[in-house]
Order: sequence, then C-alpha cells, then structure tokens
Amino acid sequence: MIHEINRRHFIRTSALMLPLPLLPSLVRAADRPETGTNIKRVCFLNLGHGLLPENFFPEKSGTDYGTSLYLKHLDPVRERFTVFSGLSHGLSNHPKEHGILSGVAAGNKTGALSIDQAMAGKLGTETRFESLAVWPFAKSNVGTPSISYNPAGVGIPPIKTPQALYEKLFLNNIPAKERKAQLANIQRNKSILDGIRSDRNQLDRLVNGNDRRSLDEYYQAVRDAERKLTRAADWIDKPKPTAPMKSPRRLPEILDLDVNFGLLLEQEMELMYLALLTDSTRVITFHHGISDAPMTVDGVTSNAHRSYSHHGQEPEKLEKLARTEGTVFKKVVADFLVRLAKKQENGEALLDSTMVCALSNLGQPANHSGQNLPVLVAGAGFERDHGKHIAYDQERNEPLCNLFLTMLHKLEIDEPRFGTSTGPLKGLA
Repeated sequence: MIHEINRRHFIRTSALMLPLPLLPSLVRAADRPETGTNIKRVCFLNLGHGLLPENFFPEKSGTDYGTSLYLKHLDPVRERFTVFSGLSHGLSNHPKEHGILSGVAAGNKTGALSIDQAMAGKLGTETRFESLAVWPFAKSNVGTPSISYNPAGVGIPPIKTPQALYEKLFLNNIPAKERKAQLANIQRNKSILDGIRSDRNQLDRLVNGNDRRSLDEYYQAVRDAERKLTRAADWIDKPKPTAPMKSPRRLPEILDLDVNFGLLLEQEMELMYLALLTDSTRVITFHHGISDAPMTVDGVTSNAHRSYSHHGQEPEKLEKLARTEGTVFKKVVADFLVRLAKKQENGEALLDSTMVCALSNLGQPANHSGQNLPVLVAGAGFERDHGKHIAYDQERNEPLCNLFLTMLHKLEIDEPRFGTSTGPLKGLA
C-alpha cells in the first residue's frame, strides 16, 4: 500500500531543517580540534559580472609573471595563490552562470551536482551547517536562484542579505521547552520520511523510465532531508556562538560605489570569515551578481555594471568598469584572503587549512564569453604551485572541471571524475 503524505508535513519538515544545527568549536576548549589538526575548509567566490581580462590576467606565465591591475591587491599573499588561464566550461551568457560550479548548462539537471556540494557531503558532516550559499544580489533578473546544486540538480537556497546571514549564524537560540517540542517534531518527520522510503521498491516497479528519473530526484531530496533532520537532532541542544558584532545595518536600495557599496561587501565577507572562524561550516559559496542592480558612480545612478561592461571600448566606461570591478575584487577576494592569512589557529594561518577558489563565469563581460575564465586558487592543497601563473591553451581551453577534480584529489576525496572533467589538471606539482 502506498502511504499518502500531506504536503504540509514536507514543507514543515523543510522549514524545520534550516535553523537548527550548531558548532562545537566554542562550546568548551576540550571540544576544539587538537593543535596541529588540519581542518579542511573550502570557499568558492564567484564574480558573476566577469572581470576585464587585461586587468586580471598577467602578461607572462610562470613565477615571474609580474602582476595586473586587480592582482596587485593580492601582493601581501603573492606566494599563497595560483593564477590559472585557459580554463572554461564552454558555457556563456548570464543565464548559464548557474553552471559555473558544475559545468552543466541551464535546464540540464543530469550531472548538475556542483563542486561545492560534492565537497560539502564529505567535509561538512561535523559542523552545524553542511554548507552556506551566500548571494547578496539574488534579486538580479539575469541569474538563477543558485549556483550550488545537490546530486539531484536541486538548487541550494542562497542567503540574500548580511542580516539574514547574521541571524543564521548567531540568533534563534531556542528555549528548552521549545527545543524539546522541536526534537519531537523532528522524530515525527523522520517517521514520515521512513514511510516514504518504504514505498520506493513498489513505485519503481510501477513507473516508466522518465518517471523513475523523477523518483530518483525525489528520493535524493528525501535522503537530504533525512540527513539534515539527523543533523538538527544532533545540534538542537548546543547553543550558537555569541555574536562578536551587532547585526549589520540595512543599506539603501541604491548603493554608491564610493560610499556604501564596499561596505555591503565588507559585511558579507566579515560574516563569512566568522562562519569559518567559529567552525559553523567548512564549505561556503559566495556569488556576486550585480549587473542590473542600481548603483551610483561619480554621482550618476544607473544599472551601473551593465552600463559599463558593455563599454564599446569607450575610455570613460572602461575606467568606471575598472573601478567597479576593482572594488569588488579587493573586497571579496583580496581582503578576504589577506585576513585568512593573518589569522592564526592552532599554530598555522587559517588560510593554510582553507582552500579558496575565486573565479568568474564570464571570460569577457562585453560579449558574455565563457572562454578563458578568470580563476585563482589560494591556500590549502596547491602550496607547491603557489606564486605562479599557470597558462593553458587560450584557444582550446582545458575543462574547468579538471581543476575541480584536482581540488577534490587535493582534499583527499577520491573521485574518478567530476562533471565534464577529462582527468586531473596537468602541469601541476
């Protein structure tokens, strides 16, 4: 007999999953990792608006590659990152930005697991949040709701504002009586999911191939729900860390490049840093897509980035585009990496136990090209290659998924392939 389930139960289950887990690092000193323990963390920083290639890529490859307008912001950590050129997915245009971490084009869920979620399934089992997806301009109409996808190709809902991220990390400590009620609710929802799973074999015999694929996606969601409910039960009695800062103040809808645009990015990156520092999560994905958001540059308000990224080689537009991109690159990538490099934990820099991949889904903002994407990897895993610009064929690019597969191997996650990979990236130490 096929059990029926009230949809409200599943919705209530999904809502319950979000705020419950916690972190061991601040409970007692005895609960913290022992000195010398190399906790692996991963951050992906995607700049969805693209970067002018001439302002990002160095002119030369190897260790003596000089610098560039944007990379000069990283001079304090020059020996802690590797620049890559000649990598791509073969995707283009903004609507396909969702595929930057999977290599899969829009609308194709087959194999759409994103690299951050492949890592989260391995690295995120001991923290309150398996992963965090942060997207400060998620209302943009040029993108999709997420760039992070689970094995069924379902998008991970992003956190859209600094205030929401702050609340997720530090608020909603629950009174004892309410925790007991929520734990009972978790057990009820787990029983519901058990009932759903028990019908799998019978349903498989009744449906055709297309429906079976839909069932596979559905049961993947059930497995994810079970895992999150188990995590919620494990963490429900553990308090969240005390917030080391006040909740970020809300900023105007229209941001000024020279007044508060950088402040918004600083708020997001500060909270992401604290999420790592408190061991609330070990996998964070940040996506910055602002191309149609109103912004003021030199007193003129427009959909600033798009107005300048389609520059037609006009010097004034190129100058303002460089200022806008430079601000984003410094606040999101450079300042974040420098801060991780300065922070010491268990005798080593936080950057030394954190792999950070900064990249963009656009190789050329003006024509939305997906070729020769800007990519750099900093921190853990690539130490023997840091301080270099590794250049692959600029016309016949290597698959970006080859880098992702290499990252998995560097993290000792033994997978034979990932996405559209053809093998680990060649030419690395």
